[in-house]
Amino acid sequence: MWAFRKGNTFAATAFGSFGGVNVAYTVFILLHQAGLVTGPSADMGVIGAFLASFALIAAFLTVGALWKNWGLVGMLFFLTLTFALLGTGNIAGSPNLLHYGGWAGIISSLCAFYRGGAMAANSASQRQLLPLGKPLDSAPTPAALPASVPSDGHRGEALG
Repeated sequence: MWAFRKGNTFAATAFGSFGGVNVAYTVFILLHQAGLVTGPSADMGVIGAFLASFALIAAFLTVGALWKNWGLVGMLFFLTLTFALLGTGNIAGSPNLLHYGGWAGIISSLCAFYRGGAMAANSASQRQLLPLGKPLDSAPTPAALPASVPSDGHRGEALG
């Protein structure tokens, strides 16, 4: 939870949400293997529901990532697709959806590897070696500017 301490709400939400669902899923699997959770509801429907909850979290994070960079958006988009296909495949009992979900997961992993490599290379070189894509323009609207800044967004500097 160091991300909260550093003021990175996006990362804290992502790690906290996925971490919480991972812990709950692990507890379910351990209880299921111990025979403490039984019956027809303890099979693929529950696993599908866990995967569907992952898909919802990833979808919300994908929208939030639009203001971070496109490398993150691509990774989270394919992660959303992965969890949606795997969740639906588990609930519906469709091997084809599980297969497609696996491929979407591979694409998501490749996006994550590229993003991680680009972040490491860009940080080590102190310049952009590998592009991640620019985020959506997050320039403040005139209503959001402080009173000391004119509505045209300039602080009195020359425009030329």
